[in-house]
Amino acid sequence: MENIYDNKEFFDEYAKMPRSFMGLDGAGEWHQLKDMFDDFKDLAVLDIG
Repeated sequence: MENIYDNKEFFDEYAKMPRSFMGLDGAGEWHQLKDMFDDFKDLAVLDIG
């Protein structure tokens, strides 16, 4: 099974999305979701997603 991210044309277009170069600030849903989380400042977080 092929991974869509291995498709060069798809990846090139995906890389142009704001979330790809702005991180969370470029993710439209982040502004709604961030208030659901506690403050993680000065904590170590393991992301295995």
